Amino acid sequence: MFIYARRLALAAAVFGVVLVSGQAFSQTPGKPFMQAAGQAPDLAHYGTWTINLLKTAAINGAVFTRGDTFTWTYEPEKDGIRHTIYVSYPAPSPTRSYFARLDGNPYPDPHGPGRGLGGCVGDCQEFVRLRAINRYTVAREVVTKGEWTERVMWSVSADGNTMASVNVNPNDPTRVTVMVFDRVAGPAGETP
Repeated sequence: MFIYARRLALAAAVFGVVLVSGQAFSQTPGKPFMQAAGQAPDLAHYGTWTINLLKTAAINGAVFTRGDTFTWTYEPEKDGIRHTIYVSYPAPSPTRSYFARLDGNPYPDPHGPGRGLGGCVGDCQEFVRLRAINRYTVAREVVTKGEWTERVMWSVSADGNTMASVNVNPNDPTRVTVMVFDRVAGPAGETP
């Protein structure tokens, strides 16, 4: 029964990403993600994204607990990406922000010092690893004290206006959360 439920949850998550993302996975077949040495990666994620509560609830079958101003920004920084999170937006300062390269290596404190996942308090020894699948899709893994605590895939639609974030809970692989974001128009949210 557990295996059936896990497969059903995974199939629902994949269906949700495909439904929301449209052709997000349709980069030129056989063409891997490329990044010029010393330059920021060429990603469709750059800009400002605000949660779409209706689409998020429709996929998850439940009301999402964040407010309708829950916002993420992605900015190129050096040869990596800065991910900034606002529980309420706009705000004078973000809730948290971190930098990582898309090389699969660990980068510290994605949730901030002492704010790790899985109930961690104090020195959580928390790290994030990012890998670009293609221009539209980034895989994210969080490790806390050597244990996997979160796996996420960020996928931007081909038109650049919608992003899905699919989160798999390591303690219960049947628990998959999909958050849907809409791009915010304006200078910070322009489609790349």
